[in-house]
Amino acid sequence: MNTSKNTNGQTNFFALTLMVLFVLFLLITVTGNGSDTQALDIPDNQSGVATAAATSTSSEIDRNSFMPAGIPVDESAVVENHMISRGSGEAVQQVISFRSSLPASEIAAEYQRWMTENDYALQRVQIGSLAATLTALNGQKGMVITISHLSSLDMRYIEIINYDLTGT
Repeated sequence: MNTSKNTNGQTNFFALTLMVLFVLFLLITVTGNGSDTQALDIPDNQSGVATAAATSTSSEIDRNSFMPAGIPVDESAVVENHMISRGSGEAVQQVISFRSSLPASEIAAEYQRWMTENDYALQRVQIGSLAATLTALNGQKGMVITISHLSSLDMRYIEIINYDLTGT
């Protein structure tokens, strides 16, 4: 087993994580409240265009398209599901977000356990009393989970970002 650190790979993963978060920011900014569908012109190495469909659901998530089956999601909450796909329809990124009243540390521990049980290699785990971030790889898929504290509501906002590394 190779245990040497690859700083170039870590730098690439960090840069990719920043790109994913930037795309997420653009997606949220463009789609607004998530109640309608819009197309974004995002360059792609293979087809030239990617589209983003934003839907709000309360308990149904289209996990068959891109998100791994069995990922913990509080389906009693309002769940937002954003999908970015290439012009050919192939998914490249899916973002699921929802709110929870559970403590950030408890939510993070559940996702850390799920990632380990589902063969994700944890790259970075940062857990604080109010917020947490987990990043992991599984083959050619990357996942970033952010847990933020919403002080005005005393709730946590969870975003699960699952993306394909083959197009990068």
